[in-house]
Amino acid sequence: MDKVILVEPDLIAGQEIVRDLDRRGISVDAALWLQDWDLGVWRLVLSSPAVTSLGPRRIYQATAEILGELPDAQIRLDDISVVGPHHSLVKDLRNVVRTNGDLHQIRLDNLELGGSRFRSARIYRVTGGSFENGARVRIKATDQLGTVRGVVNAPSGPRYLVLYDFRPEDAQPLGSEPRPPVGQDYAADDLELLYVVRTGGWPERLPRVTRPSSDSLEGAARSH
Repeated sequence: MDKVILVEPDLIAGQEIVRDLDRRGISVDAALWLQDWDLGVWRLVLSSPAVTSLGPRRIYQATAEILGELPDAQIRLDDISVVGPHHSLVKDLRNVVRTNGDLHQIRLDNLELGGSRFRSARIYRVTGGSFENGARVRIKATDQLGTVRGVVNAPSGPRYLVLYDFRPEDAQPLGSEPRPPVGQDYAADDLELLYVVRTGGWPERLPRVTRPSSDSLEGAARSH
């Protein structure tokens, strides 16, 4: 039967499939569950550069072997689609979300990918991310998590303004001395990308805001 309900064991089994393919030397650059818009059926989509060199059959065979080693998994080979990284669905997906090589569980709803519409997605990995505004990052030196809230082009290279995540130990009683700033700017080497999700119409570069000159303000005042 088609998978119309996706439960936690399915999500865990999907992660195990990706991990085991990686261990077998079959790199997976994108992995996610997608729910069909019309029927509500869930499919696990796996993208690998090995599709070009080995062909999809070899990857399906490896995936079938992995499923045989997961006796409690309620996933059939028919629930899985294997594609290459140049598939239109994968290319459209990279315009929406990108991650590092770790496995995540990112939920996105109401997606249009590869000319098809999907109700929802549970995304493990879409490699090829960058430190864009809104990117989730980890500061390497402290292991602290945060979000990029701006990019400054400094003479030494871009600096990324990171707003730290709030932690319980950051709370302070009223009237106490203020704590150090809740964010800082970092170079790319100081950060590890976790993921970045784009919203519709998000510009590649933030618009530049300029202060009007005194002459233009005076001219506007005279016109009124």
